[in-house]
Amino acid sequence: GMKYPKRVTVIELENAPFRCARDAIAYAKAHGIVGVMSDADTGGKGEISISFSSLDKMLSGSAVQKSATPALHYAALVRLRDIIRESFVAEVHPDFKKGADGRRSPANGINPTVEIVVLYGCAAYMDYPCRVKTTIKRILDGNEPHKAYSYEITNVEVLKGNAAPVARPNDRTPTLDVGILLNGVCDVNGEPLLKG
Repeated sequence: GMKYPKRVTVIELENAPFRCARDAIAYAKAHGIVGVMSDADTGGKGEISISFSSLDKMLSGSAVQKSATPALHYAALVRLRDIIRESFVAEVHPDFKKGADGRRSPANGINPTVEIVVLYGCAAYMDYPCRVKTTIKRILDGNEPHKAYSYEITNVEVLKGNAAPVARPNDRTPTLDVGILLNGVCDVNGEPLLKG
């Protein structure tokens, strides 16, 4: 399977200076969050494009409902590029098509021109470690060289039940054990990402 790091850098979040999706989009535009991240920016994960449409999806009502709070979602948007840089590739799988029920499944066949890359990273909001899952759609069709990577965050969820969530050793960058981060996380086939 995939090789994961032992620990992941925790990106510390503060309350965002906006309270609604429209203001969030304006902030993302004004502060250079939208656009292409270089391979260096992403920590060697290739060029990743952050589009307005991907932010629209991130800030949609259904996406925000999956978060602990809308404030958490907005706080993550502010540090989105840092979160992506410090995230690691947890899974790569084909782009399964949607069935009549709207769910993606291997039984429905695959879209051969797209590959799905799933990243996990850690953000801390009020000292709660939050698992941040970023889904990247990778275009395999060679006719789109400038759109080799486009991404959307599909959800941001708060990890619960950690008594001592974020360790800060000697004021160095806080980190979280990947075993804690990925505890209970399953891949696209429903298998746990961490075996054993």
